[in-house]
Amino acid sequence: MSFRVQAHNTAAESENKIHDDRVAAAYGFRGGLVPGVTVYGYMVPAVIGRWGHDWLERGSVSVRFQAPFYEGEWVVSSCEGAEVRAERVDGTLCASGQISIGVNDPSDFPEHPLPEMEHRPAVTTIDAGLPLGTLLQPLDVETSDAIPERLLWMANHILVCNFQMGPWIHVGSEVHHHQLAELGEELAVRGRIEECFERKGRKFAMAGLAFSGASGRPVASLRHTFIYGLEPDTMGKS
Repeated sequence: MSFRVQAHNTAAESENKIHDDRVAAAYGFRGGLVPGVTVYGYMVPAVIGRWGHDWLERGSVSVRFQAPFYEGEWVVSSCEGAEVRAERVDGTLCASGQISIGVNDPSDFPEHPLPEMEHRPAVTTIDAGLPLGTLLQPLDVETSDAIPERLLWMANHILVCNFQMGPWIHVGSEVHHHQLAELGEELAVRGRIEECFERKGRKFAMAGLAFSGASGRPVASLRHTFIYGLEPDTMGKS
């Protein structure tokens, strides 16, 4: 079974200007990038259609964003076996992931204060082992099917609350669900920068994150990978 939806750039007005048409063009893109979080949300119905709601409670996915979607393009998502895909109508693969269901040990990180927004350090100062300030965020979605996308949005948001990011690109996430969160409950997101590395002249970092609900109940663990410190005209893709 496949699902079709027209892509919408949900972050065109965000602090991350890689989603702005003019700024994205300076980095070689055809327009502002539809956020990876949004693309992931387009993929979730295919995963649930194949694996059911058991995936929301104890399922995992390792998802990579290979190429961007742009405003108005059609997204075709499908899940065959353990692979979920998001493609353009011409068959171009833009995102893919591997699905599994099973028990995973939750991550755990100590609590740290968030910096004041006007005093956030530049993301270029990050290094492996750097703790992240704890984010408290309500799970303000209407259905359980919307929780996976919201968790990934929180993973982006904790980075923005800790650093002045500049233009940056979310390239992949490894997500492990431990328990289904309750709609509307406040989640605590804790974490640290676990890896910093370079590949083909681009700077990457990976944040390890732990999501917990009331009384510290583990909800999800993530490994969230992103490119930062972008240089103009070095990132262009189809």
